[in-house]
Amino acid sequence: MIKSKVKISRKGQIVIPSKIRNKLDTNLLEIIMDDNIIILQPVKSILNIAGSLNKYAQKSIMGNESKEVDEIAWEKHVKEKFDRS
Repeated sequence: MIKSKVKISRKGQIVIPSKIRNKLDTNLLEIIMDDNIIILQPVKSILNIAGSLNKYAQKSIMGNESKEVDEIAWEKHVKEKFDRS
């Protein structure tokens, strides 16, 4: 286990120490807060967080054969998130 103390900047940013960053297979993290515990969990696929990267999410990372599936999933996600009716 690696432990490190970090300071939160005025803008709410933290720096993840390089000895921890180097062990990650990704540069995307999910933040989970449960009571008073904060967990930073690596996200392996950009498709898992498409909502926060919406201008990139329509570009498939899986190849042409899944393009139609990606478009259907994206359309469903947008309707669920933004449909106010």
